[in-house]
Amino acid sequence: MNAEELLRRYSGGERNFTGADLRGIELRDCHLEAANFTNADFTQAKLYRVKFKGVNLSCANFTQARLRYAELEEVNLNHANLTEVSFDAYLKNINLEEVNLKNARLGNIEISNANMKRANLENSCLVEASLLQVNLDEALLIEANLGQAMFQDVSLKNANLERAIFCETSLGNVDLTGARIAGSNLWSECIIDTITTPEGEYIKDYWKILV
Repeated sequence: MNAEELLRRYSGGERNFTGADLRGIELRDCHLEAANFTNADFTQAKLYRVKFKGVNLSCANFTQARLRYAELEEVNLNHANLTEVSFDAYLKNINLEEVNLKNARLGNIEISNANMKRANLENSCLVEASLLQVNLDEALLIEANLGQAMFQDVSLKNANLERAIFCETSLGNVDLTGARIAGSNLWSECIIDTITTPEGEYIKDYWKILV
């Protein structure tokens, strides 16, 4: 299905695009609301200034897709495959539980009030990303690049941050209880405000930065 057909059917009132083949589709400056794209294939799609609101994208495939200046609000991406996706987007009130973001490029992304429990962010790039009120419990962030990222009110309980890269990363009210941080440089390269350590120790007003 190409962009013209998708937008024509959407404008005609159709909202069920379950399993749609949208590989390589290019969408610009459009607003898709209350639609069902469960199991849809967006492989290598190019989505510019597209807004998804109240959309079901569970189990959708976004492998190698590019989303530039996109907005996703109240969207369900549960179990979606976003391997090697390039995200320059604003995500709010979103479900990303068990989503696959391995090798994803998420620099400058803004994520707020999101469920990312058990998400796979292995080897992903989150440079200058902003995460506010995000649940990353049991997530995989092995070898993820978190340079200059901002984590505020984020839960990383039992997450795997082994060999993760920190550089001037800001941690405010972050819970790392049970997290695995072996091989990472968390303690030497972070700006730390309030944090719960992997051992469960609560530390308030603690700042440490290595330039």
